[in-house]
Amino acid sequence: MSAYRDALRLDAGSSLERVNLAKELLKNGRGVVVLSDRLALRPAGSTILCEVIDCFVDSTRSPSEYRQMVEDAKLLLAGSPLAAEVLGHSVEWLVVADYGNGTIERWPSV
Repeated sequence: MSAYRDALRLDAGSSLERVNLAKELLKNGRGVVVLSDRLALRPAGSTILCEVIDCFVDSTRSPSEYRQMVEDAKLLLAGSPLAAEVLGHSVEWLVVADYGNGTIERWPSV
């Protein structure tokens, strides 16, 4: 079970139709898009929350590890077909743990 079970998932092999649907969801603020099971893009008004998904829910990381996770996710987004759509908005980066029924914020990006 995942907090992102209803999200549209994209990976490197996703079709152009799925990519276009993801762009539409983000543009209209109607849904969450997950890239490669590592980054959730959640529209929140005029901002897109970029939720870096920490798969180790019971661990604690150092601030430098969290910063590295965010940097890796930024590279993932930059290489995706959604980069222009997302980076055209105000974005907020954070690391979250997926507990199945929801997420909890682990670390805000500075």
